[in-house]
Amino acid sequence: MIRQSAHRAPARWVLGTTSVVAAATLAVLVQGAGPVAAQPTASGAATVAVDEGAAYVALGDSYAAGVGAGSYDPASGACLRSTVAYPALWAAAGDVTSAVSVACGGAKIADMLADQLSALGPDTESVTVTVGGNDAGFSRVLGTCSVADDAACVAEVKDGMRFAVTELSDRLGEAFTAIRRAAPRARVYVLGYPRLFETARTCSTTPLTLTERAVVNAGTDVLDGVIAYRAWRSGFRFVDVRWAFLGHGVCGRDPWITGAVQPDYESYHPNALGQRLGYLPALRRAAG
Repeated sequence: MIRQSAHRAPARWVLGTTSVVAAATLAVLVQGAGPVAAQPTASGAATVAVDEGAAYVALGDSYAAGVGAGSYDPASGACLRSTVAYPALWAAAGDVTSAVSVACGGAKIADMLADQLSALGPDTESVTVTVGGNDAGFSRVLGTCSVADDAACVAEVKDGMRFAVTELSDRLGEAFTAIRRAAPRARVYVLGYPRLFETARTCSTTPLTLTERAVVNAGTDVLDGVIAYRAWRSGFRFVDVRWAFLGHGVCGRDPWITGAVQPDYESYHPNALGQRLGYLPALRRAAG
């Protein structure tokens, strides 16, 4: 059973992204469904002690916390850590002496460095991390794409990409260096982000057009490429989940990702099936 930490949740729910990848991906990981999603705050976070150096530690943002999957642990407060998120599922299926998730919805790279790395230690054996989506301001991109025309959406994505290309790769490199310093013996698995949308047909679960959905998916590919490169440079294992989710995006017949839903901070996130059938198998294959 994975222990839940209640590190403070950032005040806004934005899934940022990053470097070359950032902009198009911006639209991908956004944590809001509508024009601009209302974001939970940290005011409800509980205070739960976290022992340093658990055998398995999960770091990251809402995709690692399991926002959108439901079954939230009350002790996680505004971080909204789900008991059916991939870290909890992997810990339950594995042979680990102790496990803790400090992932938090809305976390940016700086939040992870400030609030989550204290859970690591010299005895940590395995680390998983999904992060980067919030740093480039996904909610702004998805908000624009939800209410504006295709041209405005594409322009917003390009702006985000320019920011990402100049910022995210370096931020990820610094973050991965800090993880290695805090957990020198650990095997580190860096899980990417799925493409959010299917583009073969229209549907009522998202206001985005086919063009906007395709642009967002292309952005995800860029984002994952940047994350994969930085993981490789750091000696970490990148876990590509895009193929696991193929055919199961928003507007698919069997979606593993939420569309525009209420509460809106659950929009455009893996649901319980996405965590169990998308993220978990990809991680298990990578870990052998």
